[in-house]
Amino acid sequence: MKRTVKAFIVISLFFLLRLITSCCNCTDITYRFSYVDVIVNNINNSSQWSRPSNENQMYAEGVAFEVQIVGCSIESSSVKKRSLASFKTLSAQSCDCDDIYASVHEISSIRIFTLEKINSKYNAGDDVTDVFLANTCINCDDVGSFYISIDELLTRINGQPLYDKPENRFLVYLKEKVEYDTAQFEFEISLSDGQVITARSELILIIGNE
Repeated sequence: MKRTVKAFIVISLFFLLRLITSCCNCTDITYRFSYVDVIVNNINNSSQWSRPSNENQMYAEGVAFEVQIVGCSIESSSVKKRSLASFKTLSAQSCDCDDIYASVHEISSIRIFTLEKINSKYNAGDDVTDVFLANTCINCDDVGSFYISIDELLTRINGQPLYDKPENRFLVYLKEKVEYDTAQFEFEISLSDGQVITARSELILIIGNE
């Protein structure tokens, strides 16, 4: 009798541990998508941490934007089957699994043009891509440690799977001081299929030049 009870306890503990340590299995379905739009948002870069801003004012030495290259899925999404790895036949449990997306085209180039005169070196209409630094680590505490060039940005965002939604997001920071009262920029995204997507920032009022 004692042996039976011990055996029952051991078996129960075994299955209990299997249940506790079992993980949700998400099927590795990758959805293909195409980039269709670019959205440019203002960033408040006046303190240690960059943060989104609804204001159209920026400091002369703190011009920054968040760029979102947005895609649209070209495959119909079917419901993923999610179940407990060790108890597929006994029970099924819903799991919160992120969708995985892969672009059908790479981003060939990112170019930034100024629509307003920045200073004596950069006039309206100039390509100022090299005057910007980028950062893909949007939620990092010390964003200054992650500044990269736009060329390096391309190598980081191309070929990488995207999770949750088909969208590439990054921050860009102007290295030059704006010496005039307004600033505005156009972002040109070229894709490997020849498509070009553009978007403009708001007209920014520059403060701090007194």
